[in-house]
Amino acid sequence: MDNEVMTKILEATLKTQTTVEKLNETVKSIKYDVKDLKQEVVSMKQDISDLKQDVANMKQDISDLKQDVANMKQEITEIKQEIDKLKVEIALTNKELDMFRNETRKKLEELETRMKIITMAITTLSAEQNDTREIVVLLVKEVGTMGNRENK
Repeated sequence: MDNEVMTKILEATLKTQTTVEKLNETVKSIKYDVKDLKQEVVSMKQDISDLKQDVANMKQDISDLKQDVANMKQEITEIKQEIDKLKVEIALTNKELDMFRNETRKKLEELETRMKIITMAITTLSAEQNDTREIVVLLVKEVGTMGNRENK
């Protein structure tokens, strides 16, 4: 739109210069032909009317541009607000992720501790089971030996 406005301004300037040049030529001419002067006045009035219309069009273009700029500023403000909201959401999400990581880390440590306790318990139970087997074997042998003594 800026190019259109500039083009119209240049056209209006050229028309003005042409009108002024025509006026100067008319004033400089020694012979004043009334018919030519009247025609020149009519032509100048038309040029002035055209220039006024061009100015009105340019004013409307400028008004439209101002409205477009205002709309764009509003959109930029809304986009900035949305970005700020997203930043807050990201910060909250990161905080939640950190909390989740910490909770998961604690649970993992707790499970590892439980696993160590269970492993130790299994090891202890295995040792006790072996001890119990040895005692049972010894008892069986002793019972067998006692049975042999009684039979004699």
